[in-house]
Amino acid sequence: MKRLILFTMMLSTITGGLFAQKKAKFFNLIPYPTELNQGKGEFVVNSRTIIKADEKSSVMANFLCEVLSTSLSTEITVQISSDLTIATNSIVFVWVDEKSLGPQGYRLEITSDNITIRANEANGFFMAIATIRQLLPLEGKKVSLPSLTILDKPEFTWRGMMLDVGRHYFPKEVIKRYIDLLSFYKFTELHWHLTDDQGWRIEIKKYPKLTEVGAWRMESNGSKYGGFYKQEEIREIVAYAQSRGITIVPEIEMPGHSMASLAAYPELSCTGGPFTVPNGWGVFEDVYCAGKEST
Repeated sequence: MKRLILFTMMLSTITGGLFAQKKAKFFNLIPYPTELNQGKGEFVVNSRTIIKADEKSSVMANFLCEVLSTSLSTEITVQISSDLTIATNSIVFVWVDEKSLGPQGYRLEITSDNITIRANEANGFFMAIATIRQLLPLEGKKVSLPSLTILDKPEFTWRGMMLDVGRHYFPKEVIKRYIDLLSFYKFTELHWHLTDDQGWRIEIKKYPKLTEVGAWRMESNGSKYGGFYKQEEIREIVAYAQSRGITIVPEIEMPGHSMASLAAYPELSCTGGPFTVPNGWGVFEDVYCAGKEST
């Protein structure tokens, strides 16, 4: 009898919890915020909506403007000023000194009248913008956000993805799209793998053969494959990432995984070559010769 009573109590607790989860409104947010409470009504974005920010948060404000203007199909106003009065039909960026939020935490308050975003640092504002992006409707002419109060801070401050362009080259537009997706899901780092045996992708003007030779390989079908990023393109991509709260961490391999650069400068090896940029995968024994002063 005691076991039956205990089992009944456990079953009641589990089903009660499940019932409570079913009743609670769930929003498609990834990752899900630390705390979320739903209010009444919604905030409707329209052509008269004003985004208010000071000079320090202007980059984040302009990014949010771009996001909302795209959804609305019309430009909305960004007001850069020290006057951050929370008014009707406004979205306001507010800096706070709240140590518990950490460098990436934020408070987001959405009411039917206005939206207030509070954060300690720029990354916190970018995280809040990502939440707003995920809350936007996927279709329809009306652009609105549900009334919510959100407190959010990540469990891990480094949330990164790696993109290997050394083996497979991707054009600049694809890199930017990748960055857009990272910011949408609140990633903070892009580990950009720029060199490998199969290709060298970053322009170094002092050593032009790195891209003249090392950026290209002959495929088994006889076609030439490759590409590289000019220094201006690298700067453009880095700035684009920064405008979306993403830090780019470059990777340049050494002493191994360096066949592309050794094909360009065989004297940097211990054997002297000659080498070609490989079109296959595996482990290659030739590496930078660390015992040579010139290397």
